Amino acid sequence: MSLQVGILLLNRLCRACEGDSGGLHQTLPFPTPQRLLEQEPELLRSLGFSRQKVRSLRAVAEAARAGDLDERAWQGMPAEAIRERLTQIPGIGRWSAEYVLLRALGRLDIFPGDDVGGRKG
Repeated sequence: MSLQVGILLLNRLCRACEGDSGGLHQTLPFPTPQRLLEQEPELLRSLGFSRQKVRSLRAVAEAARAGDLDERAWQGMPAEAIRERLTQIPGIGRWSAEYVLLRALGRLDIFPGDDVGGRKG
């Protein structure tokens, strides 16, 4: 999936999950795990997500709701241990785990190894 398509799908997801915001948000926040889990899988499919991606999104939301993805607990933890934990979630592979390490946790020494576009850029 290209970055452009990924951003398009995430924007659709944010709009579908925003609820009644009164139209005040310039930038839509990413949905909470609970809000994401409230959406019917077929709604997510209608936004352009494959069945596999819907399962992955829901698995991540379930893990987050259960408290398994508390980034505060990961401070000072080795990157490999975090990568291993993340890849235990169905649908999360090496690239996704390393992207979380880089972007969400600020581990600047990590770069998604499978990111061909990033390496070329």
